[in-house]
Amino acid sequence: MVLQRDARHLPRKQRAIAEYIQHNPVACAGLTLGQLAELLDVNVSTVIRAAQSLGYDGYGALRRALRHRYLATLDPLGIQAANRERMHSGDLVAGQLRSDLDNLNAVVSMLPIADIEAFAGAICDARNVLIVSNGSYAAVGHVLSHLLRFMGYPVNFEQRAGSYLTHLLGALGPADLLIGITFWRGAREVVHAVEWAHAQGIPTAAITDSESSRVAVASQRRLIIPSESTGFYQSLTASLSVAYAIVNAAWQYDPERAERMARKSQDLYREFELQASLPGSMP
Repeated sequence: MVLQRDARHLPRKQRAIAEYIQHNPVACAGLTLGQLAELLDVNVSTVIRAAQSLGYDGYGALRRALRHRYLATLDPLGIQAANRERMHSGDLVAGQLRSDLDNLNAVVSMLPIADIEAFAGAICDARNVLIVSNGSYAAVGHVLSHLLRFMGYPVNFEQRAGSYLTHLLGALGPADLLIGITFWRGAREVVHAVEWAHAQGIPTAAITDSESSRVAVASQRRLIIPSESTGFYQSLTASLSVAYAIVNAAWQYDPERAERMARKSQDLYREFELQASLPGSMP
């Protein structure tokens, strides 16, 4: 486990906390703030200051980073076993619903609204936007790109690799924006695309579940969303909720433009009869 900042120059007690975390990352991922403070015989406030000195907003953020690093070392079935170890009951259905509620509560309490608004503003200001994702994570990209296009924003979504992705990457420039959406270890194609764009001076952004992930490190803007579940997968419930919040923030960014373009899309839906008729209506 590599902490975000060097601990050698911290005060003695904070340095001892950092060294214990460094050598016991898996154990610390399961310890509450109070438990770690009691274990090391220090004040809770000392643990919080140590976490902040190491580059985190607080102990909660540090603990989530430790948990993410630990889960990234496991395969899917290992993740499932680790997730179920922390369940209070054996009911997987109810457990998943509670887990998603925890993720949503974490987003509400820890993700600044200003960060979501700035993320949306970068989308609205870009000449073109390319969203890159794949696998089940593509659900977030589908929702975000589809709804932003309804509002008239030039947003493309690509979930294929190879020539499909490289052709779109090659067309990007400094006035555009590349958004990578990936979780857990990070999908290779998504990570490489964001890192390449960053190296080329193309603005980059990420939706992911760890501040220290490669896709987050290579992005000027990042939204860190919890993805814990009770299964072998990463839950996208909180990320989908944030995607809807981004869409709403984009609407607020320029409501007159958004309504004008959405009205055009709405009229085209009718003209091309894209939606099924209501039951009992005339064909």
